[in-house]
Amino acid sequence: MKKFISLIRFNNKWNINTSMKYKKTKFTRPLFFLDLSSRWDFICSFPVVFYVCKGFGIFTIPAALLISLFILIIANYAGLYTVQRSNKFLKLSISLILLVFMFGRISFSGVGIHLATQADYLKNNKAKEILLQKNLNYQEPTRYSNEDENSFNERISNLRSLEEELNPLGLLYIRARGLYYAYFNGNALAEGPYEISWIKLDPSSGIELKSDCGDEKCSGPIRWASGNEAIRAATINFYEKFSRRDFNSLGFSFLGFFISLVLNSITLISFIILPKKSK
Repeated sequence: MKKFISLIRFNNKWNINTSMKYKKTKFTRPLFFLDLSSRWDFICSFPVVFYVCKGFGIFTIPAALLISLFILIIANYAGLYTVQRSNKFLKLSISLILLVFMFGRISFSGVGIHLATQADYLKNNKAKEILLQKNLNYQEPTRYSNEDENSFNERISNLRSLEEELNPLGLLYIRARGLYYAYFNGNALAEGPYEISWIKLDPSSGIELKSDCGDEKCSGPIRWASGNEAIRAATINFYEKFSRRDFNSLGFSFLGFFISLVLNSITLISFIILPKKSK
């Protein structure tokens, strides 16, 4: 237990348990940067882990915290054993594991912040993508046989006004309810200029009106139906913008990615230089 605590807090003490027979100047720097990069990536990648654990319901946040802490501890222990073991094969194996951890953390650091800071944009962007793929955007209606020109023009004007005032999520909800619920939950019209209302029909007509959704997925704020779909959408959007060098629109997402890249690069260089200094 003491060894575990000293590992997590070594950057504050600038030392590790005295039972480890290594000089301070030999391992402090690489382990310090490893711990610093682990903590930074813990913050940046937490939204990704959160969406991975989305299926746990009320235990989503505790599960995400435990998994994120586990990843942080494993990475730090891998770094510790890299400098502590003399067996070359074991050291190489652990170094490869540490390298994989670093690559994964860097890859999802920007994606995690993208999920947290641009959540509404990502959902609307996905809805827009579905509307375009399914050709569900505004289309010129045809005139009814008994409809005069004024009524027809008024109907066109109302349809265009509806599309202009609704965001892509609201439009998808109206045009293709099944597709909307395949990707999202929540009331798509809650934040718009319209609200859901149900008409009352005369029971003698023999027509029964049923809601297309009778549980909690229809109410509340708009949210992703699948955590994996949220991660996929954020990853694709982040790296598409990154490939176009659209750093301004990425904002804090790019900043988080850049800091993670720098910290992990310094850590990797420190571990490469360490064996040379030990000779």
